Amino acid sequence: AGRRRVTGGRLVKRAATHWYGLTNARWRVLATMCTSALDDPKPDRGLEASMYYGGHEYLARSFGLAWPEGDDPASAATRAGSLRNIRKIIAALEEAKAVEVADPGRKVSPGTSQKYRLLVEQGSYPPGCAGLP
Repeated sequence: AGRRRVTGGRLVKRAATHWYGLTNARWRVLATMCTSALDDPKPDRGLEASMYYGGHEYLARSFGLAWPEGDDPASAATRAGSLRNIRKIIAALEEAKAVEVADPGRKVSPGTSQKYRLLVEQGSYPPGCAGLP
């Protein structure tokens, strides 16, 4: 028996099939979320399939957005701007129904990650989703 792939290779293929109409930025964020998720659950570790656990900072860094180190006001403002960009993209993905917050009642604060359910197998994107902000 061959080795089973556990990262989101199948999720990326499904996203490419069903979500090809997204803008470049949205597609890149969705694909990054998919590659970070599991195709198959790992119940022994408490991990579900099709869930993104990586957080907004991981997406911002993966996306190549500025993320300067340091506690100075300019660095903090730059990081905040990068996070705003990622949140805007994720909000558009939520509106298009490509992802959803897995635990909407959970309070998220700096240093904690929101958990997203990837809905890439839900079918084609709705008409007009490429025109979302």
